[in-house]
Amino acid sequence: MKAQRIFRIFVSSTFGDFQEEREALRDRVWPVLREFCRIHGSDFQVVDLRWGVGESAGLEHETMKICLDEIAHCQRLSPRPNFLILAGDRYGWRPLPPAIPVAEFEQMLGCFSGAAKTREFLQQWYRRDNNAAPAEWVLQPRPADYADWTPIETRLLKLLRGAAKVLGVTPERRELYFLSATHLEIIRGALNTTVADAEQHVLAFFRTLEGLPEGEPL
Repeated sequence: MKAQRIFRIFVSSTFGDFQEEREALRDRVWPVLREFCRIHGSDFQVVDLRWGVGESAGLEHETMKICLDEIAHCQRLSPRPNFLILAGDRYGWRPLPPAIPVAEFEQMLGCFSGAAKTREFLQQWYRRDNNAAPAEWVLQPRPADYADWTPIETRLLKLLRGAAKVLGVTPERRELYFLSATHLEIIRGALNTTVADAEQHVLAFFRTLEGLPEGEPL
């Protein structure tokens, strides 16, 4: 029996400003494509993690790992298309790195050698895991209430980014401290894949709204 062909596509965008577009795709477009593929003996699957990442994964800072793993799965399963970009005017949420190599984190602590409270704050939220191979400093679960977590996340990100600048970390490592979740997805799904013909497996749609205020520089 011939194996059923699968088309599996990952949808990437900032969440807040593309909610209506994602819902329109879910309600009006994906059912039509799914039926079209069914008629032709294929299966159409969509990975839209706005509805797919559970609360526990968010609390444990696993969101980005889940997203990047799903992108890789789509690339393995579906040669083309496998990645859809909806790009607009927002840069999007910048996640904290869920884990930092021991040497790098301890160098960062050294950047605050004269600030005991700052070092204590960093070590409150990052704990050394000697069971990992190699050992690493791991971000601790966040509070369930985003109102409590947001100022903590903001301060941690500011401190880590400042230390990364001082240390001059490699461009690859710099991505983890400075790039948004959507930017990281686009790098993995479109700009840094093992498949050379991105124009064949990536669909990108761009939207610009006039008169919006400028955001803070990165």
